[in-house]
Amino acid sequence: MECSEVKKIAFSYIQHKLPSELTEKIEEHLCVCQDCRKYIGDILENTNEEFSDRTSQDDVGEGKEFKKETGEEGKKDKILSWIIVGIATSISLFLFYLLFTSNIR
Repeated sequence: MECSEVKKIAFSYIQHKLPSELTEKIEEHLCVCQDCRKYIGDILENTNEEFSDRTSQDDVGEGKEFKKETGEEGKKDKILSWIIVGIATSISLFLFYLLFTSNIR
């Protein structure tokens, strides 16, 4: 098999859309041709990068929309604020306790 033939059907090969005989011929060629291995590898790498970029952007967008729809984002912020206020109040009360009990003695 020639390099030009491999390059013409590389996308079909990657997508597993070729008959098994043709797939075997391509794989035999890839065993001996470094240029075609690199060509196929580059296609796979670019495809994976594009897929991961699209997936991560979609996930971020969907997550924000979901949080807005359910109000989940605001609830977490409110809960965190109340926890911080509670901790600060507890520390303040403890410090006042220490301050007044040390002056009594």
